[in-house]
Amino acid sequence: MLLLLAACSTTVPGVPVAAPAFLAVDTGAYAKGPRTLPPVDAATGATLEAGRLAEVSPLPIDVDPRLRYHGNGYIGGPASLGLGLSLDQSVADSVGAFQLGFEVSANDTPAGSTDGPDSTKLDQTQQFVGAVLRMSTPAAAARAAASPTFRRPSTDRSQPAKVTATVPGFAAAQAYSIAWQYSRPSVTAIVASGRYVIAVFTTLPPASVATYFTRQIAVLKSFSETPDDKLTTLPADSGGVVALTLRDKDVSAWATPRSDVGRWDDVVAARKMESDAGVDVVGYGKDTVMRAEDAAAATHLAAAVLALYQKWYPTGSSVTVRGLPGAPCFSYKQYKGADSTKSVCAVASGRYVATYTSGQPDDAKQAIGAAYLILRQAR
Repeated sequence: MLLLLAACSTTVPGVPVAAPAFLAVDTGAYAKGPRTLPPVDAATGATLEAGRLAEVSPLPIDVDPRLRYHGNGYIGGPASLGLGLSLDQSVADSVGAFQLGFEVSANDTPAGSTDGPDSTKLDQTQQFVGAVLRMSTPAAAARAAASPTFRRPSTDRSQPAKVTATVPGFAAAQAYSIAWQYSRPSVTAIVASGRYVIAVFTTLPPASVATYFTRQIAVLKSFSETPDDKLTTLPADSGGVVALTLRDKDVSAWATPRSDVGRWDDVVAARKMESDAGVDVVGYGKDTVMRAEDAAAATHLAAAVLALYQKWYPTGSSVTVRGLPGAPCFSYKQYKGADSTKSVCAVASGRYVATYTSGQPDDAKQAIGAAYLILRQAR
């Protein structure tokens, strides 16, 4: 029997109920529902395995407690890691083709407003970038770490000369220092451990490189790696958090707070926030989704994220988004006199929190709006 409800004309007394506010959310081209993850292919498997290794590896702050700011991290295959930009082209040229790996970086400059870049002044920032790269065989790793390409003069004639350096306790490592005109001297070093190559760029002394090498090699010795032909069997998600992220053709992975905090602008603050909220897993897509202990913890975490940026950039302003509760975005200039602004957004629904950052205000609103609608459908 077919019921044509639209034909009914029954009048129900009472006060009309307004449509829920979230129905007015502008999501632009972003999908409004959880995504279905495709089967794990070779590229995704490499990213997931790199994430497994990053989970148990040292962060820059573990090398020197001053390296707590502007954390960053990349996992995946060669297309995901820009070794020539983050470390030095000599590292990229020496390593050549690698299977998978990760990079971590941080510095000692607190997040917040600055006077902006000034190329006439000496940059006193202490920096650290570490990378771990899985090669096809131990022999390939050994060849890469011993490659004479590493210490060849740069093709960039404006770059100061490389001066051979040593890493205490690592006679097999190659290293060189460069005395820069407007920043601290740097050390770049490379060493092999099994089928892995470990590389470092830092303005800290060689002893700090040795600390990272020592800790990372200890991790590699106990790490249970996934065989090459089993990478596609790795789980694409954990707890369903990746499915709740906005689709990104280049990013689909997950982590625990152990490594996720290394991607925050203040690692120490991030550790406290995620610990206080009971975060157990984090999903990465175009946005980031964290699963907290419960709804109350998630609401507090979203507010804490925005409060951090409000503290760092006191001249910024809170931004409302139609259909979303409160003011889920914050707009700020990274330094005085900047021509453009950045927007950071954080919104909670149930026990989940989505965060998104963009240099385009409208994109930020649409993305966090879509993220909110997706979180509302979480089970």
